[in-house]
Amino acid sequence: MAEARDVTVVGSGQVDLAAGYFLGRTAISFAILDAGEAPCGVGRHARDPLTLLSPAQ
Repeated sequence: MAEARDVTVVGSGQVDLAAGYFLGRTAISFAILDAGEAPCGVGRHARDPLTLLSPAQ
């Protein structure tokens, strides 16, 4: 039988993995689910990487 979790993160893109990182720093139980072969699978197929846009640039 599956273990109960407080939070389920669907997907394993950059934002989802960041959410998992911060959830891991709390007492909240969570699971990250994705249908891909490896974490951040969508990011491997994206055309442009995420870029931080800052007024300082």
